[in-house]
Amino acid sequence: MSVKRPDVLDSQQIDDPSKCYVRWTLSTPSIWCVEDIKRKLECVTELSNFAIKFIYEGSLITDTSVSTDLITDPVRFAMVFTEFLQNFVKICEIDTTIAVIIDVVILASLSPFEGKDISSDKTEAEFIVGACRTCDNRNIRENGNNWCTECQELYCNNCTLHHQATTCSASHTIISINNEMKHFPPKILQIVTCDEHGFDLSYYCKNHQKIICFECIRSNLMICDGIVTLDCAAFNIKSSSMLTNAETPVEQSIADIEQVLAELANQSSAIELKKNQIESEIAEKFKSIDAENKKIDSILNDLKTKYDKAKDEIQNNVEKMKTSKQNISDIYEKLYQVTKYCSDIQAFSYINYITPSITKSKNTFKTTLNDIKKINLHHKTDENVEIVVQSEPYQFCSVIMDDRN
Repeated sequence: MSVKRPDVLDSQQIDDPSKCYVRWTLSTPSIWCVEDIKRKLECVTELSNFAIKFIYEGSLITDTSVSTDLITDPVRFAMVFTEFLQNFVKICEIDTTIAVIIDVVILASLSPFEGKDISSDKTEAEFIVGACRTCDNRNIRENGNNWCTECQELYCNNCTLHHQATTCSASHTIISINNEMKHFPPKILQIVTCDEHGFDLSYYCKNHQKIICFECIRSNLMICDGIVTLDCAAFNIKSSSMLTNAETPVEQSIADIEQVLAELANQSSAIELKKNQIESEIAEKFKSIDAENKKIDSILNDLKTKYDKAKDEIQNNVEKMKTSKQNISDIYEKLYQVTKYCSDIQAFSYINYITPSITKSKNTFKTTLNDIKKINLHHKTDENVEIVVQSEPYQFCSVIMDDRN
């Protein structure tokens, strides 16, 4: 962390002596989506005691302002510094279950940094996601202001008018882009042709619960009486029980995994506390013996070895849970995207495609739970001190009351 204290700054023009300007520069790991974070920050005007003034494109450099007395007092600044980053993590929905090292550089000045103040005209600021596809096809650079859920394309205002006036796309749903849209743009795998026959997937068999093409009907499923068009099957899918049946187990799985992670963290803390307690008791038991006594060294080394082994086992379980959470969170994000930014047919197709993965993720979670052991560290004290690592089946009781078959 690098801080330029206001009381030692070079001679500068001071606009407001009670206000200090602070520039935050954060390194960005590959798992972060910088543009998504930038959009979330632009939705707020203040984090902790810092008023956000400007957020730079393509990086995480954020200009803020704060009362000067908070900067000149090291103790108070340390507090607001920590609070700023905590709120940053919350507002930007940073996944803190994935361990990364972030370099934070802070520069303070009594004069504003160069950059437009977003607090005064935030509503007038242009929100940019990407280029208009139609204009881009004509080698014209125009920002896309609207999103077509059927075409999955961005259009500028002019091309949107033409799109809505064209007969084949007049019924398409158009969404105006704004900086409050979560998980945008969608990144959904759309399978539109039959893998077996190569024809468009235009039908749905209710009996087999499968999206099919015309050749599938002709060659395999003529006896089925539950075949409907894909348009009919997808009608009102976003308000149907099918979507709820997909979302509910995903939400429950995420909550269960977070509960397990919290319990593993408590288990890790308890073992560390027990280790410290055992060390204190050993020191008390052998306080009258020379500190270099080999017996004491042997006991402490044994304690450290078994403690490290117990911690490693817990950490291994944590990593498995984090992997499960990441997989199921990806599914949840895409379910959100198809309900908000995709057509009914695209949403219906994705739910059918992802349902087996949801079931697989739930089964993987249950298997991982069965492999987890509750680890205890304790010692037996008589003439000798014996360090014991005890494991027993992990008993998980979900806080969510649901029917788990």
